[in-house]
Amino acid sequence: MKRYRHYKSDKAIILACFGSVIEQDMYLDLKSEVEEKFKGVDVFLSFSSRMVLKDLHKRGMDYKNLPQVLADVDMLG
Repeated sequence: MKRYRHYKSDKAIILACFGSVIEQDMYLDLKSEVEEKFKGVDVFLSFSSRMVLKDLHKRGMDYKNLPQVLADVDMLG
């Protein structure tokens, strides 16, 4: 991947989850708590299980895996 020189000095937090679809609400609550505690820091949520990603997609919730989220954060700067 080509490195761009558009980086900001901002920070980001990526929560990489491997859990189940049943624990989805818990992960969203955790993300909200992290956003409250670290105001001004971008917080992203990713899942490392393909099975969980497929099931969430069937339910209309589109999430990305960790490499995709890292690439998105890299492009955002």
